[in-house]
Amino acid sequence: MKSYRALKQLLSLTLILATTTALPADSQAQATTAKAHNVITAKAVLGEHVALEELFGVVRSKTEAVIEGKVQGRIDELKVREGDSVSSGDLLIALSAPELNARLDRARAEQEQANRDLKRMSALLEKNAVTRQDYDAALARAQVTEGGVREATTMLSYARIEAPFSGIVSKRFIEVGDLATPGKPLLKIEATSSYRFEVDLPETMLQLAAIGSEFKIRMAGGDEIQGIVSEISPVIDPNSRTLRVKMDLPSGVRYHSGQSGTLLMPMKTAPRVIVPRSAVVERGQLEIIFQVVNQKAVLRLIRTGRILGDSIEVLSGLSGGEEVVVTSELASKLRDGDLVAVQK
Repeated sequence: MKSYRALKQLLSLTLILATTTALPADSQAQATTAKAHNVITAKAVLGEHVALEELFGVVRSKTEAVIEGKVQGRIDELKVREGDSVSSGDLLIALSAPELNARLDRARAEQEQANRDLKRMSALLEKNAVTRQDYDAALARAQVTEGGVREATTMLSYARIEAPFSGIVSKRFIEVGDLATPGKPLLKIEATSSYRFEVDLPETMLQLAAIGSEFKIRMAGGDEIQGIVSEISPVIDPNSRTLRVKMDLPSGVRYHSGQSGTLLMPMKTAPRVIVPRSAVVERGQLEIIFQVVNQKAVLRLIRTGRILGDSIEVLSGLSGGEEVVVTSELASKLRDGDLVAVQK
């Protein structure tokens, strides 16, 4: 496959050279008398750079919770939608649970009866009409029924589901009328005050990361931010041979859970050649550049790498120090061997 791609590029280059050199006799005669093209040039710069390993990761909220019901009931009210902001204690869901109301009513009735019995036993005890044992039994029943009322009240309070902390509703699993049961996910809430970036780091790069280390992260939109390593998993996944690293992100920036990004992990220094982006000309699938040699434009086939602002990295085709044409409008029209006059 690689030999086929190389052959295809060679044929394309041969075609370009053929169209730029194999001119008719009268055209060649005109070329010898043609005026030189005025061009602006720049030096291809050779320098050292830090090779970066790019690792894909995602943004997560540092605090998130899946809201589940503690009691069974039909969803009577659903106060929020996905994306809504909530404050701690806000009502999210109201369940219809008539059996819990009935349970509380029965507990209160039993408590009232027990309190009346205790009051009567207390009066009889003062007259020595009942034994101390009978009075203690009535007192115990009153205490038990008081606990039953507290239990029934607590169970009924579970029919009103409130936000555990301030944040946004990131996921809604139910609709009005659905049956909520214990353990069934209802909503997912995440705090918007702090986020982190999670990435799976290969075990061969473990020595490059430490708690407190700072690394650049390139977000999906192109923005670059600094992340600080806050957690490193002690367990390596036996299948992927990676371990999870969590990095705190700067506050004051709006993130979204699940937002993708790339961790730029510095590895080692390596030489690279840098030229202005305007020097690179694309013809079909080929990338070419024109080098000025003895006042002539010499076509060079190159392969580019990362874009660095107004410059671009050249992976092959140049060794550094070459004088190249950077006038993009003219460079696209130049042909191999054209006379050029460098503008100072």
